[in-house]
Amino acid sequence: MKPPRKKPRLVSQEPARIHRNLIGRQLASPGRRAFAIAVDMILVFILTAFAVSVSLNRRAPGLAQGIIRMLSSQESDPSYSDRSLSLMTSVFAFVNRYRPEMLPDSIRAALESNDTAFFRRLDIKPGLTLTMDISTGKPSTYDPETGLLVLRNDLLFGKKPPFLEGFTFFLLYFTFTTWVMAGKTPGKALARIRVARLDLKRLNLWDAFGRAGGYSASLSTGCLGFLEAIWHPNRQTIHDRIAGTVVLKETREKKSGNPAPQA
Repeated sequence: MKPPRKKPRLVSQEPARIHRNLIGRQLASPGRRAFAIAVDMILVFILTAFAVSVSLNRRAPGLAQGIIRMLSSQESDPSYSDRSLSLMTSVFAFVNRYRPEMLPDSIRAALESNDTAFFRRLDIKPGLTLTMDISTGKPSTYDPETGLLVLRNDLLFGKKPPFLEGFTFFLLYFTFTTWVMAGKTPGKALARIRVARLDLKRLNLWDAFGRAGGYSASLSTGCLGFLEAIWHPNRQTIHDRIAGTVVLKETREKKSGNPAPQA
């Protein structure tokens, strides 16, 4: 006997399932939402910089501190040139240890013979321009013509794929903060706003993940997905519609009245 065939799903008028207790709640303004995302992005940058610093200290002790000292130094400082030379040598030694094939033979020979004069001449032209990029899985590169050295994940974190690569850390930050803080992130907490499901059920981990992943859809439209919060009737962005959420302003309890309803 053949099992009964499943009914095909047909096009229908499916309204948004909005909980009746959500109707009339005050939505978060675009300004508050922009403030919250700015705070969160600053925190993402700080946490990323901390992770890079920890990894560099493990793989090349003292290199991270040397970079920080150079960034805080002034070119008018008499010791600036000596610090610059020391940092250049340390960076090339670090690269030579893990990716020697990146460097020209002349630099590798100077490192082996501890030829300070070579690096002093190199510091004049083209010098060394150091930048870091953890947004792609591409390998680190060095261009002897311009002196540009790009440190990427293979040098900053080693051969194992780092959890910071690309969009991953951003995704983890917004997923777990939104989930653990019940619809908030540190930025949203400061702005006194929070994410709520349309059915007023508690945000679960999958909801938070879907909404965080939806940021990429909002970004892919040239950030128009974020700007939808200005003109959408319920101030829903693309990632809000993906997750079935709205962002509410948290209202204070009135002294002579009932407390504001909580989702």
